[in-house]
Amino acid sequence: MLWANPRSTWTAFEWMMRKRSDFTRVHKPFNEAPYYGSDRRSQRDADVADTEGMSRSAVWSSLAEAEAMNPVFVEDFASSVEHELTEKRLGGITSTFLLRDPRRVIRGLTKHRPDCSRDEIGFTVLHRLSTGLRP
Repeated sequence: MLWANPRSTWTAFEWMMRKRSDFTRVHKPFNEAPYYGSDRRSQRDADVADTEGMSRSAVWSSLAEAEAMNPVFVEDFASSVEHELTEKRLGGITSTFLLRDPRRVIRGLTKHRPDCSRDEIGFTVLHRLSTGLRP
């Protein structure tokens, strides 16, 4: 699992993994569920209807199905799923972290989401994940 935050320029790493045939690559599976799933956690687009069949549990199920057939490489925003990452769940995940200069991340993200929250920027969440979710 490659954990990053928005605007962290992970495209080169993603392309390298895309070229490998020994993994099933899954691009940001948790990114939309917090905003548009039936169990959404964000009110950012509260006026947008839930996407049918989308939920965090559905994402976990689809990843388990894919993993049963082939090793899976996932890249996603830590902030999208942190609240579900127990020590038990993390124990089954090999985590890698991609960090970019915070000034560049914030500058890039605020161009697209001027009202982004500290959690959406994601550095605090990445730190918690890298230290085993200790507060």
